Amino acid sequence: MKVHIIGGGIIGLSAAYHLSNHCDVVVYEKDNSYNLSSFARSCGGFRSQFFTPINVDMSRYSINFIKNKTDVDFIDNGYLMLFGNNQQWDHDRSIETQNTHGVTTISLTPEQIKQSFPQLYVDDLY
Repeated sequence: MKVHIIGGGIIGLSAAYHLSNHCDVVVYEKDNSYNLSSFARSCGGFRSQFFTPINVDMSRYSINFIKNKTDVDFIDNGYLMLFGNNQQWDHDRSIETQNTHGVTTISLTPEQIKQSFPQLYVDDLY
């Protein structure tokens, strides 16, 4: 089988890589240098703070792949996600799901956020 992929961004190249063991793949990318492509110019990130196990697992697979099977200069950092008072259940279930699936998500109080990131205004958080 022959597969043609239009666009050599992160999704196109990932699809090509994963399909290449099963079929003949051709990727069409208008910027062969990748100097002007969206992937090369983005400052995107990977996160694992999702609510469903499959999304957490897919994210962890992607992060592991980029770190260990590419020459991308991957820099680990984190995300600060805020939940409203009416989202306590979502918060608790999310952290439980993430931790169960190998993600090191932690929950911080406003005081802990202030200690770690003094530049952030947290007086209206509770």
